[in-house]
Amino acid sequence: MTVTSRRDYGWITDRIRDTAVQAVLTGIEAGLSLSAACAEVAVDLEVHANTVKNWVMQSGQLEQVRSSNDSQIVARLAAEISVVRAANTGLLAALKHRQGQK
Repeated sequence: MTVTSRRDYGWITDRIRDTAVQAVLTGIEAGLSLSAACAEVAVDLEVHANTVKNWVMQSGQLEQVRSSNDSQIVARLAAEISVVRAANTGLLAALKHRQGQK
């Protein structure tokens, strides 16, 4: 008895697989989780979500997207920290000025 852990999606060409991977990566860039993006693409292709997830993992492109998203998040947070620091500096100066007037 031969056990196969792979479904036969013979109609899925390399081009369709590549397009599916790109659709998932685009979904991730738009803010979806890997699972949610894979589930959306899987519904469209009528394949199992884990199959799509495997395609993405095998493509080697997931870390690039995650790194890019992480860089954007870090840049946004750094900008927010800068704004908060400036506000804190202003508040501290105002408090010192007010205490000096007493």
